Amino acid sequence: MKRIDPNALLAVSTLLALAMLVMSATIFGPADPPWRYVATAAVVTVAFLALQPFVPRFMKMKKGPLITRDAPGTVLWAAVYPGLIMLAAVLPPLFPGVSFGLAVVVGGVILGSTIESAILSLRGIQPG
Repeated sequence: MKRIDPNALLAVSTLLALAMLVMSATIFGPADPPWRYVATAAVVTVAFLALQPFVPRFMKMKKGPLITRDAPGTVLWAAVYPGLIMLAAVLPPLFPGVSFGLAVVVGGVILGSTIESAILSLRGIQPG
């Protein structure tokens, strides 16, 4: 049996956490169109992924996956990403009627970074 790549698993868990945030913000948020947060999350994630080929050249940096075999502690640090989004998903029921659009934008950026990490890992690109 082939093992699941940890970066791909991180991307899936972050996607599920963002889905929980979007559902929570849609249900308990202000009376706006229900597709608002879904569209925001999708547009931010796609824009982040579309702009990533230009960033390393512009910033003169080398990128690699978030979770590497050389540093096992990266698994624990990477688990913070979906954890923060799930923590943000708890807030809309506590503060009903408040817009959580910024939390959805931040969650979309985090999802984009984990998807990029999974793509780099599956291509076999190492950091450095």
